[in-house]
Amino acid sequence: MSSYGWYLASFEIGVNWLLRYKSKWLFGGIYLIAVNTTMPLLASLYISLTLGRNTHNVSTWLLPDKNTLTEPYQCNSVNGDLETCHKGKCNGTWKPPRSHHCSVCGVCRLEFDHHCPWVGNCITASRMKTFVSLLILSPITFSVILLPIISPLKKHIVFAFNTSKSDPWAVRNWWNWYGSWIFFGGPIGRWVCGTMIGFYQLKFHRMDERLFPGDTIERPHLRVVLAVAPGLLLSIFSLALVVLSARYIHRGLTSLDVIKSQKLGRPPHSFVSRGPDSSQQTRQPSRNIVLNPYRYTFPVLPGERSMIWALLPIGGILKPIPIHREHNM
Repeated sequence: MSSYGWYLASFEIGVNWLLRYKSKWLFGGIYLIAVNTTMPLLASLYISLTLGRNTHNVSTWLLPDKNTLTEPYQCNSVNGDLETCHKGKCNGTWKPPRSHHCSVCGVCRLEFDHHCPWVGNCITASRMKTFVSLLILSPITFSVILLPIISPLKKHIVFAFNTSKSDPWAVRNWWNWYGSWIFFGGPIGRWVCGTMIGFYQLKFHRMDERLFPGDTIERPHLRVVLAVAPGLLLSIFSLALVVLSARYIHRGLTSLDVIKSQKLGRPPHSFVSRGPDSSQQTRQPSRNIVLNPYRYTFPVLPGERSMIWALLPIGGILKPIPIHREHNM
């Protein structure tokens, strides 16, 4: 569909209709430049999101020993335990903080947001800019392509609808049939299918007419409408996702955080465990490992994850101090 849209915009609209039929050289040239700039950019963004299905943001780190950790770290229990994953291709490997196992891809990804079926890959925090750029550029590209043909396309749809309403065969077999109100999308589908019948009637009446450059745009053709309709729906869907994604980003949440909070009835949280206290450290000379059974653990909400706070006893009071993000440790 996207390939046909590129062909329709570049050759049928740009070359045949604007340049050859309308002789609008300046506008046609600008239109072709705009189309052949936004479409390749859109394609490159899409392709970049499809790459690395089994590799991007997949952790290859070994599971650390919690008894050797001296810096505060995010964990999944009050005991300071680190999480492992035995699903799919993970085979018991370490599941670092802010990771989530994608059941479709079969791997755990760092900073997982959601799995997008349209690109066949997971969207993570590192790819969020590319994903949002794709969502924003999609309706812009559609608007650029549609701009020159809005007026003739609107006239063709109205003309096809009126032709269908006045055609005896269409009136008898569709408009007067009670099933047109029920089947094929209900009342809305009645008007859509009726208009499509009108396009078919117009095609039948001009079968013997000679084609000319720009005929696809200058005269009513159903294939143009069928190419525009999915683009319009996709643009509306993309704009809705942009608003939703911007809202989550502003709140410091991922789509996964929001889904979990809806299921739990509260924001999901993890834990941060503090490493050994210097006043209680013991060393094993042979291994040179710091061991300490005493640690402080507390829950962390999703909005606080960009800067984890560790509680350290200072003057007998637990005081919050900022530390690095957990995936940089």
